[in-house]
Amino acid sequence: MNLAFSRSRAGRLASLAMTGALLAALLPAGQVAIVLGAVSVTAATGGEAISASTAADAPAPDWTTIVGPQITEDAAGQLVNNGTIVLTAPAGFEFKAATGSIGAGGTGCLGLTFSALSFSSTTVTVTVTAQSTAPCVATYSGLQVRPTTGSLGGAAQRTGNITNTGNTGPGGATNYGTLTEVPGTVAKLGYTQQPSTSPSGVAFATQPKVAVQDAVGNTVTTGSYSITLTKVAPGTGGPGTLSGCTAAVATVAGVATFGGCLITGTGIGYRLLASDTTGGGPALTQINSALFDIPDNLGFETQPGGGAGSGSKAQGGVAFTNQPKVTVRSGTSNFTTNKAVNDSTTVITLSIKSGTGTTGAVLTCDQAGNLLKATAGSSQFTGCKINKSGTAYKLVATSSPAYGTNNWESAAFDVVAGPATKLTFITQPAGAAAGQAFTTQPVVAITDAGGNIVTSGVSANVSLTIGTNPGIPAGVLSCTPSITVATATSGANAGKATFAGCKITNAGVGYTLNAIATSVSGAGALTSATSDPFTVTAPGAQITLTNSASVITWGNGVTITAQFGVNGANKTFILERTRDSVNWFTDATPTTDASGRASFTYRPATNSYWRARFLGTSDLLPGTSNTTRTVVRQIALLRPTNGGLIKSIARNTSITFTTTVRPARPELPPARVTFRFYRLSGGTWTLVTSRDVIIDAFGKAATTFKFTSGGSWYVRSIANPTSYNANSVWSPVERYNVR
Repeated sequence: MNLAFSRSRAGRLASLAMTGALLAALLPAGQVAIVLGAVSVTAATGGEAISASTAADAPAPDWTTIVGPQITEDAAGQLVNNGTIVLTAPAGFEFKAATGSIGAGGTGCLGLTFSALSFSSTTVTVTVTAQSTAPCVATYSGLQVRPTTGSLGGAAQRTGNITNTGNTGPGGATNYGTLTEVPGTVAKLGYTQQPSTSPSGVAFATQPKVAVQDAVGNTVTTGSYSITLTKVAPGTGGPGTLSGCTAAVATVAGVATFGGCLITGTGIGYRLLASDTTGGGPALTQINSALFDIPDNLGFETQPGGGAGSGSKAQGGVAFTNQPKVTVRSGTSNFTTNKAVNDSTTVITLSIKSGTGTTGAVLTCDQAGNLLKATAGSSQFTGCKINKSGTAYKLVATSSPAYGTNNWESAAFDVVAGPATKLTFITQPAGAAAGQAFTTQPVVAITDAGGNIVTSGVSANVSLTIGTNPGIPAGVLSCTPSITVATATSGANAGKATFAGCKITNAGVGYTLNAIATSVSGAGALTSATSDPFTVTAPGAQITLTNSASVITWGNGVTITAQFGVNGANKTFILERTRDSVNWFTDATPTTDASGRASFTYRPATNSYWRARFLGTSDLLPGTSNTTRTVVRQIALLRPTNGGLIKSIARNTSITFTTTVRPARPELPPARVTFRFYRLSGGTWTLVTSRDVIIDAFGKAATTFKFTSGGSWYVRSIANPTSYNANSVWSPVERYNVR
């Protein structure tokens, strides 16, 4: 049950508090919570600037006493019976055990009591043994805290709030006291950046920085100090001369930053001594830098080479038995006292000396780029091997920074071919067009781990398959006579499988071939090989278009034939026609047969041009054929006809002659027909009259002629050409005998 009251006057509050206390006494525990306002917290003080020099791991740890915190009720029973208050220290701080207390007080406080405090390193716990019957103030006294570690990790401070993780009193993020660890008082000097190993007379790659520090090594940023560096002679070599940074340097935010420091003179085990030369008071304790070296050369402490090959020689593609160890040193006499044991910054690089071994050979080591930073003066490389067999190889060691000539050579060693372990494409496929044999056919060899061809003692059948297949649809590989070839066992091609006629059906970018060995003799299983990616291009469409006749008479058909070249089988194309070579129309979309051939028969009404247009597929690029033309002659049919006979008629007979023209199309300009009438006079046929008649809508031209003179006559007609139809021929003559 929850009872909520509002407060208006002090008198009413007192009476309500008494009522609440009475209800709390009458009802079972946990059944009632009287909410009359909010409990307030006054955060503890005294922990806002705790010296890091008092931390648990400091040379002289100590505790800091905080005042409070206080928890103030503004209504009875807000710190509930059997509830716990658990003060929890922020990260990096701890409470002192069995130190401190808690009490209840305040004007009018009644009834609030607590258990004794219990402690862990990070918590202080108390239990409410009786809740108040009138509001109280709970006050902690004598609690002590300290940092758990003195190092601030380069930060200016470490801070956090005490919180309550118990089940009574304000919890969550409520601040019960802020604890802040800050650097302690100035106690010493310390290097925040050490000088690095460098060549003689060359400024250190890493220049020293010296800080003013407290007892646990935190930089104290207040105050101004003057710091001076001097050289400490090396254990081996020297004495050397320090220059470039011998003048005093003032601290900024507690740090003296030096630049240009260098030592002239080689040696192993130099130090720089940092001194407080501020004056005006006791000097801070001097501090030596870490040891560093000034070397002048590299040497192969362990020479490369060796392996399971003949004469214990290294084998191609197999890691050397003796892996190279390159050491930075001062002088060339030995690798012990002159070794730059304090050097962990120099980076060594290995390579094959130019002009040694076999041209094009590659050195690889486990270390990326064949680079390795020195450890205690040495770079011990691992996994180093050379792929190609050859004699008198040498490795070259160079470094950054560079020492001396920076071109330090190993002893010479040989690399011989190793045992057969894999297949290798020694000739990559190239020059591929879809459906056509590669211009460069693949050659696959049995090789050792380094790619050296093993020419004897081992043989296998090698099969090619497509690996990555970007074709759409997927490409299909074929070779002549087969995609499986046996390796040669003698001659110039010993150990090689030489392929011929290999081709892939469909175009694509990024094809690869896989080479797989079967029926291996003389060796264990051989690792398959994958070729370099290559592109299969689509060839351009080669289309030849022909017609069965270049001139036809209207009403007859013409057959148009398209013949595709390579990859032309089963290709659908567009057969287009035009009258003016400008506006093209689709006549058909034929598909070629297995030989790349397709034919289409059409009866054109007018002179026409044709072409075949192919839009392209994955194995054949788009293309357009040549253009072919068929001329269509008009038909002019003269009527009446005598069937080749001479018809006798009487003088003054009128006959209507007609000529029907084909084609006759309403959308074209009408054709013109010429009728000619001849009479035999004195043994010669003489033109009597010629009449031009325009055809009507039905394609017919008509004229009536009256034979007024006797004798022999003939009539003939012809359709004159238009811009769309070629000339027709004269009609057969129609003979008349006029009596």
